[in-house]
Amino acid sequence: MPKEMTLQLQDKAGHTAGEPMRVSFDEAEWNLLKRFAEFSAEVAQTPIVCDGRRVASSLSYDFTTGMQSHTVTLPEKAEIQALLHVMRPFVLQGAQPRSTG
Repeated sequence: MPKEMTLQLQDKAGHTAGEPMRVSFDEAEWNLLKRFAEFSAEVAQTPIVCDGRRVASSLSYDFTTGMQSHTVTLPEKAEIQALLHVMRPFVLQGAQPRSTG
């Protein structure tokens, strides 16, 4: 039995965008959408996404000496690994996250 609903797009501030849309999902599409929502929630709970951690990059150049330096600050390795682990279903279609321990 198809799942029917009305969708309304919103921006991050909650303001509506466009007109509401009537949609229908068959059982396979609905199950896929539910799995996508579950995986998305897992990604959103990783420290990198949840805390908004970003890569910081700095470039400096001394015109008198011609010296340049570049630094990059990344999130902790374990945080990157956690994010990549839960992103597997998005990158490798159909892959389930697996325990590493």
